[in-house]
Amino acid sequence: MNLIKTIAISISGEVGKNGELMIGQEAEVEATVTPEGAMEAIEWKATVEGIVTLTPRSGTNGRRVAVKAEAEGETQIYVVSRTGKVESDKITVTVSVVVVQNPITAISIPNDDINLMLDVDDERVVNVISVTPADSEEAILWKATTAGIVELTSSNNGRTVMVRAVATGTTEIYAESISGDATSSNITVNVETLQYIDYPLIFLPNTAAQTTFVDHGEYVTLTATGGDPRVRTIRISNPLASGSKVLFRFEFRNNRISHGAQLLLFDGNDFVRESQYSEPFPHTTEWTQWEFDITNFGLGSSGTHNIGFDYIDDWKEEQNGSTAAGYSIDVRNLHVRVEFDDE
Repeated sequence: MNLIKTIAISISGEVGKNGELMIGQEAEVEATVTPEGAMEAIEWKATVEGIVTLTPRSGTNGRRVAVKAEAEGETQIYVVSRTGKVESDKITVTVSVVVVQNPITAISIPNDDINLMLDVDDERVVNVISVTPADSEEAILWKATTAGIVELTSSNNGRTVMVRAVATGTTEIYAESISGDATSSNITVNVETLQYIDYPLIFLPNTAAQTTFVDHGEYVTLTATGGDPRVRTIRISNPLASGSKVLFRFEFRNNRISHGAQLLLFDGNDFVRESQYSEPFPHTTEWTQWEFDITNFGLGSSGTHNIGFDYIDDWKEEQNGSTAAGYSIDVRNLHVRVEFDDE
C-alpha cells in the first residue's frame, strides 16, 4: 500500500486582532495539507516556548489546533510533516498583559441554553446576549468547570462560542471577561449517548421566495435577493415517534453573520400553527451544527405539516446596520430528531 505523500501545508485562522492575544485568550488555527488525501501526521510547533500552548482539536487528525496565550511575548507558530520534509509558513502571535479600557461589568447569556443535552461529537453555538456597558470591546473567555467533556471554540471576541461534546459526563460552562471582573451564569452541559430517531428532510426549490436556490447534491445554497427570504421543507406526512424532545437540526456555513432566523410550522391547510425565532447565526466558513428545539410544535400529532425557514430577518438586520439581501447560507444534513429519555 502506497501512502500519499504530503507536498505542501498551509495554515489559516484568525489569531486575535492583528495576531494579538491577551493572556488567557484562545484562538483556533487550521492546517490544510496538499494533496487532500495525504494522511501523514503533522506536528504544531512554536518558535519560542512558553508563550502559547498548542492543543490539537479532537477528531481533526491534528488539522486544527487551539492556540492559548500563556505568557507575555512574541512567537511564531507553524506546522511540519512527520518526516520534517514539509513545513508551513509561520503565523506571528504577540501576547500582551491585560490592559482593559471600558471593562465589562456584566455578561448576559440566553436562558434557553441554561441546560444543554448533547451526544458525543454534537456541537452547539451559544451567543452572549449582551454585555454591560454595551460598547465595551473587552474580550470574553469561555471556561468549563470539568476538563475533557467539551471543547470550547470562541469567536467574535468571545461573544460566540462553539460547544463540542467530546466525552460523556457533565460540566458547567460560563463566560468571563478577560479581566475577571464579570462572569455569566453557568450553563449545564450533559453529554450522553442519546437514544433518538432522525427523520431526514429536504428544502423544496419551488417554495423558495426572494431566494436564489442552488442544489449542489450534498448541500444547498440559499442566497437572499430581497428583504423576506424563505424556503420550506417537504411535508412530514406521518406522525413522529413520541419522545421527550423534538429538534430541527442541520449543518451550515455562511458568508456573514445573520442576526436571527425564524421557523414556522404550516399545517395541511397552509396555516401557520407555531413559530420560533433563533439566536444570531455566527459567521462561519466551517460546517457548523445548529438546532431549534421544536418540541412545542406538536409534530407527533395527526395531519401533514411542513416547516418554513425564514433564514434571515431583514428587520433584525436593519437594527444592526445591515440588510438581508446578499446573505448566503449553505445547508446540509437537514432533519428532525426525536430524542428519548433513558428507560
